[in-house]
Amino acid sequence: HSFDAKAHSPEELAKDSPLPGAQGALASLTRDWEVTYLSARGAAGAFQATSKWLKEHHFPSYSQLVLVSDPLEKLDWLQDATHARAGRPVTLVDDLTRGHHLAQPLPDEKMRAALRARGLHFEVFDPFSSSW
Repeated sequence: HSFDAKAHSPEELAKDSPLPGAQGALASLTRDWEVTYLSARGAAGAFQATSKWLKEHHFPSYSQLVLVSDPLEKLDWLQDATHARAGRPVTLVDDLTRGHHLAQPLPDEKMRAALRARGLHFEVFDPFSSSW
């Protein structure tokens, strides 16, 4: 199945709902951590639409908003950040799922395996079992 590029258009992004508990979890993390929002949204206008969406849904402020075109590009950014911040931990917090257009997204095993293979730290956010 091919990915529909319109899924990350500003119009479609505006329709997305946050994962339950995401704002609270991130608010908790921002008390002790520097938070960067890292998302795979490569469509034209996605940066402004994402920034607006975060504000409209009352997500906590962040140090950076980074958008990449493909989920696997997150790996390169994380690796660069890990090297640049030697001595300071870098951890990806993500639901690590794919198929968000489906009734029930599926675990993104390819991404999880790639994170492990590169030795990158990650925490799976599950809106029904994660509590911070």
